[in-house]
Amino acid sequence: MKFSLILSILSILGTIAGMTVITQATISPKPTSLSAHKNLIAASSLEQSVYTQINQYRQAQNLPPLAFDQTISEQARAHSAAMANSGRISHSGFDGRAAAIGQTITYSSVAENVASNKGYENPDNTAVKGWIKSPGHHQNMVGEFDLTGIGVVEQGGTYYFTQIFVRKK
Repeated sequence: MKFSLILSILSILGTIAGMTVITQATISPKPTSLSAHKNLIAASSLEQSVYTQINQYRQAQNLPPLAFDQTISEQARAHSAAMANSGRISHSGFDGRAAAIGQTITYSSVAENVASNKGYENPDNTAVKGWIKSPGHHQNMVGEFDLTGIGVVEQGGTYYFTQIFVRKK
C-alpha cells in the first residue's frame, strides 16, 4: 500500500517533470527467497536486470546473493528521480536515504552506487559494467552486504540508476 502510494506520487511528479519512472511489473528468475520474489514483482525489468547481474557477479566471486528489499528500492527510486530531475548524478542526500532505511531496517552498514547513461541498447548492462570497472563501486558490489534496493528512472533518453547496499545487524 505504502509503495503504491509512493509510486503514484513519483509517477505524477515524473509526468509533471517530463520524466518516466520505470515501474512495469515482471518476475525475475531465481529470487533468493519467497519474500524477495514478492518484492521483485513490483520492480521494473531494468531494476530486476541490475539485481540479477549483480548477484551473478557476486556468485562468480563466491559471494552470497543479496536479497531484494522494497523499502530500500523506494529510497533508490526516489534518488534516481531526483537525479533525473536535476540532470546530474550524485550521492547528495545519502545520509537522509540511509536514515530513512534505518527507520525500518536495523543495519550496521550502508553504501550506494549511482550511474547514468544515454544511447545504449542495454543501459542496465552498461551501468553494471561501469560499476565493475570502478574501484569504489566494485567494492560496494562485493562488500559484506545482504540486502539491496535498486531504482531506475528514465528522462529524455537518459537512464539514472541508484543501487543501495545494506548489511543488517
